[in-house]
Amino acid sequence: TVSDCSWPPNYLRVVANAFSDPEVIASYGPVEYTYEGKPPEGLIKKLVREKMRQDVQRWHKKGQPMMAGPNFAVLKSVYDAVGGFDPRTKRIEEPVVYIPLWHMPGKIAFVMDQMVETELPWQEKGRPSIRKFFAYKAKNDEWVPLARSIIQERSGRLPEMKAKVGSIIEERKSRLKAT
Repeated sequence: TVSDCSWPPNYLRVVANAFSDPEVIASYGPVEYTYEGKPPEGLIKKLVREKMRQDVQRWHKKGQPMMAGPNFAVLKSVYDAVGGFDPRTKRIEEPVVYIPLWHMPGKIAFVMDQMVETELPWQEKGRPSIRKFFAYKAKNDEWVPLARSIIQERSGRLPEMKAKVGSIIEERKSRLKAT
């Protein structure tokens, strides 16, 4: 378990396998939301889970991977090249990293087997709660202007970032050829 997530025993192997392709700079997979530590039971919980899975897959197919905070991995060198997490962010810090990744050379892999479990943050007594959802959303919305500002700052450095990431990919390809 890391933070609020539980990884299956093979998680790190799955992530490492995704990075065996030298062009993969990041990987992500589905997030299985649990309710008081239990898998979803009942129609509403199953519909919420399925909707979230479909959203992740749909965005990936559109070329905008939705790398949910609980479940994405980035090569450390690439993470550093795009600026990493900004210490000014306290919430919704993931887009500050993953939005610049959309513009980088290389691939972002969606790996269905790269799954984690985490508690649905907007639940009450083991059930999804509309009231808690809107409270959770409002907390995140407070941070959107700052996240946008940081992303805008980084967009000015995209050519430099692309060059660094491109050389990281080429170095990885060279190392693979050498073995």
